[in-house]
Amino acid sequence: MVRYDPHVWRSTFFAVRGSMVQVIALRSFSVTLVAAVFTALHFFLYPLSVANMMGVHGIVSTAMGLLLVFRTNASYDRWWEGRKLWGAIVNTCRNLARSSVVHLHDTPERLETVLRLVRAFPPAATHLLRNKQWSAPELFTHADSGRALAKSHPPLAICTALSEQFKDAHRSNR
Repeated sequence: MVRYDPHVWRSTFFAVRGSMVQVIALRSFSVTLVAAVFTALHFFLYPLSVANMMGVHGIVSTAMGLLLVFRTNASYDRWWEGRKLWGAIVNTCRNLARSSVVHLHDTPERLETVLRLVRAFPPAATHLLRNKQWSAPELFTHADSGRALAKSHPPLAICTALSEQFKDAHRSNR
């Protein structure tokens, strides 16, 4: 993720990590190279000209403009939906931690386990969504991490472990 400070825009403007520059750099360089070759041909070897086809250009540019607008809107909608869902995950984790502190205050070992699992859920979901291997030894005890990391879906394993903790607390009238 690119950290953005609106007062220091130069560092963000030239940031490569986390941006699309790495993805489009080769394509942009190729297009620039082809344009430079055609420009050199036009000025130094043979003047190139294009027939007046303004009608075709107008139709194509209108279609391209609409396509670009629709693609931009669709990608922004996907981004906004992801942002809303991530906000819901953060709020739910925060509310679960707050409620756990209130209801499990007299069993500190269970409260610590629940808070550790709640803290582990967002990074586990992030790594799963990015298809990256996840290991968080600082967030787990050895037994917890073995169970969560052995599963193909660590966030689901964390939710299952949380459910077990709440079920045990309910059985002991906590």
